[in-house]
Amino acid sequence: MKLFGVSDAEVLKQHFGRKITELEDEKRTVQRERDCLLAEVENLAANSDGQTQKLEDTHSQKLKALEAQILDLKKKQESQVQLMKQKQKSDEAAKRLQDEIQSIKAQKVQLQQKIKQEAEQFRQWKASREKELLQ
Repeated sequence: MKLFGVSDAEVLKQHFGRKITELEDEKRTVQRERDCLLAEVENLAANSDGQTQKLEDTHSQKLKALEAQILDLKKKQESQVQLMKQKQKSDEAAKRLQDEIQSIKAQKVQLQQKIKQEAEQFRQWKASREKELLQ
């Protein structure tokens, strides 16, 4: 400043004063922009947290629904197994009854043959008895 002289010093002082003011204004502007951007980032984070929560809730509901379906299917499967066991028991009982019916039919045929045979023997005995009485 000594080299330029006093008048130049005033000009430089004003020049640098304006520059300082401009830089301070620019600094405030940049700080405001930074604050706005930080606020936006916070809003985005809050919104994404909300969206994340919504997604978690949706997934949780789907999971519960699927678990309920699985439980229902397991109950149906158990019920079907019980029905199959009952059907098998019923089939076995029906087979036993069918076998008994066949056995009873065979006994009936044997009894009818025995009755027929005894009736024939009785007729023969009666005929021989009447012959004896006639003689």
